[in-house]
Amino acid sequence: MKLTELKEWTDVLTPIAGAVAIAVGGVFAMVQYLDKKHDDRVKETLAFFDRYNSNHVLEARTVLVSAWLRHAAEYEQVIGSADKYYAFTRRVIHDENLRREVAVINDFFAALDICARNKICECEVALLLFQPDARSYYGYHYSFIAAERSRAKDDSIGAGLESFAKIGRGKPAGSSPDCTD
Repeated sequence: MKLTELKEWTDVLTPIAGAVAIAVGGVFAMVQYLDKKHDDRVKETLAFFDRYNSNHVLEARTVLVSAWLRHAAEYEQVIGSADKYYAFTRRVIHDENLRREVAVINDFFAALDICARNKICECEVALLLFQPDARSYYGYHYSFIAAERSRAKDDSIGAGLESFAKIGRGKPAGSSPDCTD
């Protein structure tokens, strides 16, 4: 190969090699960016876990669990009838003065729902950490939440809790939950 031919090839291949290097570097940078974004969402979710175990929320959770445990025998008697169950849960919340604690739980799940739906938190991690409790709290407090929504004419009351409790319902076992449900 003559020197002029080699120079022609070099003149052609150099810009191509540069473009390939830039493209590969761009792809690598994008992968790194997406990994960091995912890591940041997981960290934000874990910050919610810390918040869930902070004094304010932990106290509300403890008061609620203690109240329901005191009424466990009565709970067993009304579980078969929706009307009796709903009346029972509203009465316990009223008699035990649990409105503030239910509001604290609702507020926590409202913030978590916003975080997950806006992809600030990692939805799958949030579901693993919080969905079992969300389902339990929603089951115990649904009738009270529904009554509060009706009284205040505000469907947003308890919506974050409801959302987290219901994500993935009706999907086949083992399927991945989806925060856009």
